[in-house]
Amino acid sequence: SDRDVHRRAGMEADVYVSHCNSPLSFYVQLVKLDTITSSVTEVGKAISHTHIDPDTLSPGSPCIALFSDDHLWYRAEVVDKNGDEVSVLFVDYGNKSQVNITDVREIPPDLVEYPPQAFLCELEGFDSLCGSWDSDAVDALSTLTTDKLLQLTVTRVTRDEENFKCFVQMECDGQVINDGNENLVEEFHNRKQT
Repeated sequence: SDRDVHRRAGMEADVYVSHCNSPLSFYVQLVKLDTITSSVTEVGKAISHTHIDPDTLSPGSPCIALFSDDHLWYRAEVVDKNGDEVSVLFVDYGNKSQVNITDVREIPPDLVEYPPQAFLCELEGFDSLCGSWDSDAVDALSTLTTDKLLQLTVTRVTRDEENFKCFVQMECDGQVINDGNENLVEEFHNRKQT
């Protein structure tokens, strides 16, 4: 809910980066997802033959969707629908995917009750720089954070349309990523558009 997101300002937590678009847009997870993931997998298997009514799908609709990379079911939210193709956001990870409507199922009410386990973040201090990030810069951040337990401090929370974003400071192995990573800043400045 809106209230829960605003309470994240000032929050300190141990997190993992679950999906990275750039230092200006990445998702982190606060908790292990074993319980939710196994519940969704069980539901997906149990109702794998039951297709969803396409008319019930609209942007913002919760559902479960099959992720093509690992052929497992995950909680998702409909971003867009175009014919038989549905664009979904996997709410517990932050990544988006195009799936066929045949790979989308209705989500049981008890699985809707869990809040999304990933939330959108931006490294504090990078938003004031002008420029764009390319894949090298994203790779640099991913290399720094993949499979590493990070200490996160939320400095502020903003809302853009329907999306909340937490501006954060992240620390890994005692080093603050925001101000201590020369490679990341260098990649940004090398790719800066004037």
